[in-house]
Amino acid sequence: MPEQERRYFRDEVDVWTVICEEQHADGWQEVGRFWPVPLDPDTAILPAELRGLVIEGA
Repeated sequence: MPEQERRYFRDEVDVWTVICEEQHADGWQEVGRFWPVPLDPDTAILPAELRGLVIEGA
């Protein structure tokens, strides 16, 4: 079975929270939240699950 497409983006209310969603046949479903996620990934240590991923802005 192919891996689900995922997207990562910052919460509109709490920019320190990153939400992970997977695309399913009936739309996008939240599958995880990461907190706290620093705003500047160049100067901070990200959680291992988020390293190298594109996080859509707040």
